[in-house]
Amino acid sequence: MAALWKGQVIDAIKLVRKEQQVNLTEAKASVDAYLRSQPALQRRIDQDHADARAGLYRWVMFFLIGGAGLLYLLT
Repeated sequence: MAALWKGQVIDAIKLVRKEQQVNLTEAKASVDAYLRSQPALQRRIDQDHADARAGLYRWVMFFLIGGAGLLYLLT
C-alpha cells in the first residue's frame, strides 16, 4: 500500500492484483477498504486529485486564451 501514500491508486490496485492473484474487482475492493480504514490517507488522495484537476483547468484556460489571442493577432 506504499503506492497509496504516493497518491497512486491505480498502481496500488495493480500491485494488489499481482501480489494477491485476484481479479480487478477484488483488488479495487481491497484498496477501497484500506482507504476507508485510513481517513487521513483518503483526504490526502482526494486533495491530490483536486490539485491535479485545478492544474489541468489552468493549463486548458491558458491554451484557450493564448490560442484566442494568437488567432486575434494573426487575423
